[in-house]
Amino acid sequence: MVRITQRSFQAADPKCVMESRGRGTGLLLKFILVDSSEITRVEMIPRPCIRFGGCCDLSGNYNAVTTLEEKMEAQTRIGLADLAAMGQNLALNIAEKGFPISVHNRTISKVDETVERAKKEGNLHLYGFHDPESFVHSIKKPRVITMLVKAGPPVDDTIKTLSVYMEKGDCIIDGGNEWHENTERRQKATEEKGLLYLGMGVSGGKEGAQHGPLLMPGGSIEAYKYIEDIPLKVAAQVPDTSPCVTYIGKGGSGNFVKMVHNGIEHGDMQLIAEA
Repeated sequence: MVRITQRSFQAADPKCVMESRGRGTGLLLKFILVDSSEITRVEMIPRPCIRFGGCCDLSGNYNAVTTLEEKMEAQTRIGLADLAAMGQNLALNIAEKGFPISVHNRTISKVDETVERAKKEGNLHLYGFHDPESFVHSIKKPRVITMLVKAGPPVDDTIKTLSVYMEKGDCIIDGGNEWHENTERRQKATEEKGLLYLGMGVSGGKEGAQHGPLLMPGGSIEAYKYIEDIPLKVAAQVPDTSPCVTYIGKGGSGNFVKMVHNGIEHGDMQLIAEA
C-alpha cells in the first residue's frame, strides 16, 4: 500500500497545492488543481530508482486522499524487458491497444527514452522502472513478463535476474526467437520454480512490432489462455479473418515454427534476388 502524506504547499504555483512522497517508492507526487478544491491529476516525478510516464485522475478533495490504491490502478497488466528497437515498439503497441504496461532495461537511458516516446505518442499508459525488483512488483498477479532479449546467454541472465522477484503462477514469455531446444530447457527449469513459460516467435521487424506483428506462441497453454486477450489485439489484423496469432502447441513449438517461417522467408528472398 502506498500512503500519501502532506509535505508542503507550493505558494509559487497556484495550481500545485502540495507535494507528497509515496512511502517506500522513492516517488515524489505533485497534486495539481484546476480550482481551489479539486485535485484533477497527480504528476509522478521520478526518483533515481523509478520512472513513470503520464498522469492519472484523482478527483476529490485532497484531504480525503489517503492511499494511491483508492484512486489509481498502481499495477499494470503486463511487463516487458529489453528495450531495443523491437522491444520499445512492441511495448508501445501493447500500451496503445489499451493494456497498461511496465518496462525495464539494464541501460537506464532506454527506459527513459521509451517513457518519453509513450508521452509523445498519446500519453500512453506505459511505466518505466530502473531496477528489476520495482519492475516485477509493479505488475498485477499473476505476473506476465515478456522478454525481447537477444537469443542465447542473455536470455538466461534475464530470467535469473527477474525470477528472483517472481512468484508461483507468474509467467515468462520469451519473444527473442530462440532455438527451440533452449526454450524447452528453460521451460523445464522455470516449471521447477512454479513459473509458467511461453516461447513466442515474433515476425515483422521493428515496424511490425509497433503496428502489428505475426505471433507464434508455444509452451504453457495455461499461460497462453491467461494472456490471450493481449496478443489478439496486438498482432497484425487482417480484414475478414482472424488476427495473426495462434497457440502453436507445447514445449518449444512456437520457436520451432518461427525457425521454419524464417527458412521459407529467406529462401523466397534468395529466389527473388536471383531472378
